[in-house]
Amino acid sequence: MRKSTFTNTAKAICLISLSLLLILPAHADSPNLIYNGNFDQINNNQAVGWLFSTAKPEIFKLSFPQEKDQGNVAQMNVSSAAMSGYFNQAITVKPHTNYHFYALTQMNKGSILLFIHGGADKTKLDTRIYIQTLEDNPLVPWFWDRKWIEGSSGFPNRELGLVRNFLAEPGKWEPVSIDFNSGELTSVTVSLGAYFKAGQYQFDDVSVTEIANTK
Repeated sequence: MRKSTFTNTAKAICLISLSLLLILPAHADSPNLIYNGNFDQINNNQAVGWLFSTAKPEIFKLSFPQEKDQGNVAQMNVSSAAMSGYFNQAITVKPHTNYHFYALTQMNKGSILLFIHGGADKTKLDTRIYIQTLEDNPLVPWFWDRKWIEGSSGFPNRELGLVRNFLAEPGKWEPVSIDFNSGELTSVTVSLGAYFKAGQYQFDDVSVTEIANTK
């Protein structure tokens, strides 16, 4: 009787261990290619490893405040919809390799664009995530289901690679992610910022990790 109980317990432990292995993502142990993705390293009011680009810097106010349970975050207050602006960082990648992009985002209103881009012509990569607030989509949830919009392609005929759409609750941290392939590139740029709308935007925990080849 004791032997049977021990055997059943051992089997249960094995099954639980196997289940945990199956639910872990293939990229869980891959190093993050983004430097200072949590924005904790700040020097002279700038996030180490990150640049900022826009054609109208006067409408952007950048800061890296401390947020509860988050530490430092990247924040931009945008006073006009006249231009977009992005934090960006170039990273080294392996050619023809699959990667997983992840970030936390928060905004009070407006529109966020996060994209991974590089190359030109036949080697061009342009993988995008668009995020809007639920308040900008009055048809959700009364006429449209939220899931119909999230994860969908906003530009099915445009040569952008992958495009995903997300809806966010104002003032709430939202995780977003997308997978992409590097193609022939050895370097890509990760950009995150405001897409032609005024508002307050925040970013944290940015990562790009290699997806292990399971074949």
